[in-house]
Amino acid sequence: MPGPPVWGPSASGQVFGDAGVDVDPRLHVPEPLAPGVAALGRYADAAGEVAVAWRDAGTHRSLFVGSAGLPAAAWRDVAAAAGCHFYLPEEPAGDAVDVGGRALAIHIGMGRGDAKEPRPRTVLLPAGVRWGQAENAETGEVVCEAPCTSFSTQPLAPGDVALFVVRSESIFNLI
Repeated sequence: MPGPPVWGPSASGQVFGDAGVDVDPRLHVPEPLAPGVAALGRYADAAGEVAVAWRDAGTHRSLFVGSAGLPAAAWRDVAAAAGCHFYLPEEPAGDAVDVGGRALAIHIGMGRGDAKEPRPRTVLLPAGVRWGQAENAETGEVVCEAPCTSFSTQPLAPGDVALFVVRSESIFNLI
């Protein structure tokens, strides 16, 4: 099993939560930490209790977050540590991917800063499947020939939606 998340450059050292909110009782992980528990974050005040912890129980892993507001970049790092596949490898500014059957839809979030400019997105398909070609569902343009592992979209602006049809090379006979 993978180890605990390693905070990427956008999450490491970041302070999160609302320092102006006094929560009582404040949830934390007591020390000394139990075997298999790794401290990933501490409260920023003088007490410094463990506020974020990762536990590897052998058959599963769990995450404890004692304060609201864990940054999106940190959640992405947690998902990566858990082995999740990312269709959009670059850190999205609110972009969403919806996959079902052969359809793959990308909705471009409203972004922030320079993320508001139209730009192409790189889509990575999961390993372990023999992907055939990918087509733009609106235009019919083939964006990736078999065997397809990744493709780039046309430039997409905030609020845009792009729909693709991704075919598998696997053939099934239903009985």
